Amino acid sequence: MTDSNFSSIIENLSKGDRVRWRNGRIYAVDRVPTGLQTQIRLMEIDGNDVVHISPKMLLNMLLAKEVAFPSTPMSEQNIELRLGDASEQERFDYRYRKAVARELNTIVSGTSRNQQMEILGELTDHYARMAHKQGVSAPKLPTYATAKAWQRELNNNPLSHKSKLLVIDHRKNPRKKRLKPMYLAAMEKTIRDIHDSRANASYLSSYEELRLSCQELHPDRTPEQVDRIMPHYTTWVKAAKEYDAYQSSKARQSPTQHRKDSSHGGKIEVPEVVGGVMELDSTKLNVFVKVDGVNTGIRPWLTVLIDVYTRVITGWYLSLSPPSSVATVNTVLMSSTEHASEKRVIPISLHCDNGPENRNSTIMELASELNFDVRFGAPGYPNDQPHVESNFRSMENRLIHNMGGTSFGKLGQNRPYAAEKFPVYTLDTLRLRLQEFIAIYHQLPHSGLLGMTPDQKWAIATEDPLRQPATITKAYAKSLGLIKVEREINDGIVNAVCLSWKAPNNVSLAKELENSNRKAVLFIDPANLGTAYIAAPNNTKKKFPVYARNKAYQEGLSLEVHESIREWRKSWHEETQDKAGARNLLAQFYRQLRSDADLMMEEVDKGRRKRGDFRDQPGFRAEVSDARTQAPPQPVRRREKRYSSGFAAR
Repeated sequence: MTDSNFSSIIENLSKGDRVRWRNGRIYAVDRVPTGLQTQIRLMEIDGNDVVHISPKMLLNMLLAKEVAFPSTPMSEQNIELRLGDASEQERFDYRYRKAVARELNTIVSGTSRNQQMEILGELTDHYARMAHKQGVSAPKLPTYATAKAWQRELNNNPLSHKSKLLVIDHRKNPRKKRLKPMYLAAMEKTIRDIHDSRANASYLSSYEELRLSCQELHPDRTPEQVDRIMPHYTTWVKAAKEYDAYQSSKARQSPTQHRKDSSHGGKIEVPEVVGGVMELDSTKLNVFVKVDGVNTGIRPWLTVLIDVYTRVITGWYLSLSPPSSVATVNTVLMSSTEHASEKRVIPISLHCDNGPENRNSTIMELASELNFDVRFGAPGYPNDQPHVESNFRSMENRLIHNMGGTSFGKLGQNRPYAAEKFPVYTLDTLRLRLQEFIAIYHQLPHSGLLGMTPDQKWAIATEDPLRQPATITKAYAKSLGLIKVEREINDGIVNAVCLSWKAPNNVSLAKELENSNRKAVLFIDPANLGTAYIAAPNNTKKKFPVYARNKAYQEGLSLEVHESIREWRKSWHEETQDKAGARNLLAQFYRQLRSDADLMMEEVDKGRRKRGDFRDQPGFRAEVSDARTQAPPQPVRRREKRYSSGFAAR
């Protein structure tokens, strides 16, 4: 092979091509030279070695036989040879498709789809001018799916001589309908019948009618087999909305569709002030932690509050319980409480999803107390908090996936093991590691801040004395973190969450409670159930401490641990106690008692028949009948009437 052939091989290198070193190592081309980068980056296969080499040096090593390519001839040359019999138009289209695939490889990850299509549009205009000079047809801008398919084909199969870059085009292969015509006809008939009916049928009830129609088409099939051939519920709803013009217009005006039509995927405008927009969300971490008394590990939940303008994590809460109002309140209070070294700020606008842990009266009261606005995302669209979701992904890649005991844990030799049976961290240790990682994260360059770190952005944003972040004191934050419930005081005892406290014998409190029907306001500290506070409804600022009756259990006990203990007791009772079996035994016992009584009454009846009853004598019956016919009816008292009727019945 001549030097020119080697030069063409170097020029036509693409991502994924493999290079074999003389010592036996095999590298794959990870980056090809561009306008800004003039070196080729090679990544070792099944290794961690990275090599940056210029095309000229690689050509010299190729001539000196220090390196070689595993497959000969090269893919580009092989394809070019096979294109020798093709027309000029086909060769031009192939080069254009290859250029589109390579251009997508050079685009920075995270670029939006619109920006990628703008770059491909400029490339298409360039090739259109080239086509005009060469006398061939100008190429058309491909769809995004087609361009990504070209990129995958170039990266995944660069050495194949049957490259699909010659033939792939999604517009020539329209998507086929998944449902058979008979099921489509049944679905359309059901929609038409329901729409023409006067009954106001819901989507769920009409979907059941569709199930019945499919069952009538195949009476020999079981319901499970009919479920496999039925259209999905989402397909049914879409078809029903398309038929009903009113529902279609209503769907186009929904908040979710407005979000998609307006700025979906675009840049979110954020006020240039700390706390202007803050996002809150919860996630279940992919790591197992040790819990005393539990044989297997448990995956904890993490709630994070992030400032969008500076990307600083101002508050977070780690717990074994699912997201709740307690987690949300603690996260917001952590972000709002002043601290000597940590960055804290009261939110101006808090963005969160529609979960019950966020949409409740407790959060609304806290927002009213701290004077911040709460905005909920569009229903059915949970990704309205993109910055905190991106932070979760970064945390998973940088921290969680590198820890021991993850949900896909491996040993040193890449052997998988059951991580839930062998957790590495406790909850306290994991909380310490999270705190250390967040401190490091604030010092790392952030792509959303144009290379600045969150610490630098925070420092610049707070240089102005008038823009200093607002915070609250620790004492005030502790008072806001108390859970408020209304309870009655009975004999000096107040009960809540299956616990009891002894109320003080205070004269002023007793007088204030006289006008409130003995109802008092109990303030519970979720971090310590040993001590609580009580106040009158009309004067909640004046609180009196109440003390736990069971100090050994309640002192230092958190509400989260108490709820988990209650759940454990409930599950233990359900697993160990057979309530249905006990009720059956009791019913059988009652049946036996009734049987004993029946046997006893049978013995009594037998004795009566043997001795004979005076009422059975003929003379007694004749006397009674004569008295009834001859004597006039006399009024009897109610008690005697009851007695006589009862006697006759016996």
